[in-house]
Amino acid sequence: MWFSAMWGAPGHFNPLVGAAMSKGNGLLPLYVLHLLAEAPRYGNDIMRQIEERTQGRWAANPGAIYPLLDSMEQSGLLKSIWEDERKRTRRVYSLTLAGREELARIKDVIRPLLGEAIEVLSELYAETGRLDAEAATSQQAS
Repeated sequence: MWFSAMWGAPGHFNPLVGAAMSKGNGLLPLYVLHLLAEAPRYGNDIMRQIEERTQGRWAANPGAIYPLLDSMEQSGLLKSIWEDERKRTRRVYSLTLAGREELARIKDVIRPLLGEAIEVLSELYAETGRLDAEAATSQQAS
């Protein structure tokens, strides 16, 4: 019972996806750079893209996105401009050359590790399915 309450229903927020995407040593910086390589974006658009592309299984929050964008800009990976300099309502971020180079570097490091993690998780998923099938077969034989 505790497990169901902790993990929730399929198709909704997935804590495993959340852990993988978390700001601290997660995939969030890689994915933010990836989204900005596609097109300049403002913070809310980045959050919306993440939620849509994970089919609602993870939603970034402003407390993670904006400090990350600020840190990346301070590091020279991004540059930003106000969409309307007078109103200063939306800041649009885009990659710098250093940001594109960092994206390529991170991809080179992370993609093989991510592929390996997918293989391990796929095996775990298959193994737990086999255990269910074996238990059902064993139960039917009794």
